[in-house]
Amino acid sequence: AYTATAGHLIARDASGAAEASMFYVAYTLPAADPSTRPITFFYNGGPGSASVWLQLGSFGPKRLVTGVPDTALARPFALVDNAEHLLGQTDLVFVNAVGSGYSQAIAPFTNRSFWGVDSDAAVFRDFILRYLAVNNRAGSAKYLYGESYGGPRTAVLARRLQEAGVLLDGLVLQSPALDYNSNCGISTGQGCSGYLPSLAMVGAFHRLTRPLPTDLSGWASQARSYADQVYALALQP
Repeated sequence: AYTATAGHLIARDASGAAEASMFYVAYTLPAADPSTRPITFFYNGGPGSASVWLQLGSFGPKRLVTGVPDTALARPFALVDNAEHLLGQTDLVFVNAVGSGYSQAIAPFTNRSFWGVDSDAAVFRDFILRYLAVNNRAGSAKYLYGESYGGPRTAVLARRLQEAGVLLDGLVLQSPALDYNSNCGISTGQGCSGYLPSLAMVGAFHRLTRPLPTDLSGWASQARSYADQVYALALQP
């Protein structure tokens, strides 16, 4: 059995001024000692994405059955028990960034006030400090889990928490967006070469490649060689 808690906490700066009402969903084990049980804070990226994807698509105790990668199931998706949840290892706190989900800035601040690298990390720090204090979690092992833009957020946030006296026990970066210049179609075409091997494997999986490769390892190696030795070189000035 576990306890699910959804709510808001007011993130306040060092002077006590209210910054934002941060929405979160937490899953905890009531039988465990909350002062020593590990706790992990999850957030998605974007920036601008709510944490619903990590909660209902990855590590929460419930998940949506989407049919991915076949994407053949009709909405609404069924909500089922998630056999791969992480409650056996840690309590889970899924946090929405300001301006996503139900998290909102508090006047005179606006949501845009927190749409910067430093201000975003600062308000997440202030939320985590508040959550740890309210829920008596100062003695818990503490982890951060960031996806996409949550990767660089985690790096900055870890520093901000350390400066505030919170020592972390681990950081997890899932598909971190550490270099936005590699985003094919947004920056230069050079970044697109890194996508080709993955696109080749996706095409083979969905049986879109002609002829269909029978040796997937060889197909992946061939795609990497083409991307590095032909495509990337052709894009050089």
